[in-house]
Amino acid sequence: MSDPALMRFRATQGKAISLQIGGSLIEAFNYPLVFSPGESWDYGVGIDYAGWMVERVNGGISLEEYLNKNVWGPLGVKSMCFHPKQHPTTLSKMTDMSEREGGPNMFGTPANPDGKMRYTDNRVWNMETQECAGGAGGYGAPRDYQRLLQSILTDDEKLLKRSTVEEMFKPQLNEAGRNGFMNQLKIPEVNDAMGGWPLGTKLDWGIGGALVMQDLGGRKKGSMSWGGYPNLIWWIDREGGMAGIFGSQSIYPGDRKILEFFYSWEQTMYERAQKHKL
Repeated sequence: MSDPALMRFRATQGKAISLQIGGSLIEAFNYPLVFSPGESWDYGVGIDYAGWMVERVNGGISLEEYLNKNVWGPLGVKSMCFHPKQHPTTLSKMTDMSEREGGPNMFGTPANPDGKMRYTDNRVWNMETQECAGGAGGYGAPRDYQRLLQSILTDDEKLLKRSTVEEMFKPQLNEAGRNGFMNQLKIPEVNDAMGGWPLGTKLDWGIGGALVMQDLGGRKKGSMSWGGYPNLIWWIDREGGMAGIFGSQSIYPGDRKILEFFYSWEQTMYERAQKHKL
């Protein structure tokens, strides 16, 4: 649900919208559809509900337990969790957060792009929540997350069959959905918060992230990526043979200066890879 629509809905409940999530996630994510599936596109909590569905059809085990058995276990990853306070090793390695002065605008991006960065104890996600949310709320080491990206990039079939990966990277939107997605990205702040592509970049949606439908710098057409809190961005470029994750531990999402740094770093990685090939 888009922010204006969510604001209107929360007003009917006598509640104020907030970027902070407290209490029950299922209650916080309980709001109506603003259009029927297939009629448009909007940023929402569908992946969170998919995670709870996974729990139900697997005997009620937690999503964390399911992922540790079926995703992180096969990759040899031990740092990932949803409840870091229950995992002292992961908790002890969490880095401090920074916040750009000026607060967020209505889309969550920095209200003052040139404001100074300062320390904040705002961890964005409520670590006291009892539920596991498939769309957010995971903690772990970036290097371990890279193992997941690398597994998909190389089709090593540790996690998914090659045919499944092929399906992931196929455009999934109909014309109405694609138009809805592109209309959202015409808003610079929304575009920045989701990954910061050059405005007007042709995009579609795959099962897992946005698909770039044209070559973009070093990235090749068909690459998948996504970004968000706290200025984290990942991408998988199967044709170009490159995958990576960038983390800044800073809020608010879609920070222009951080996006510029990310794309400069990404371009450098492609240049080095090309030089190595030669």
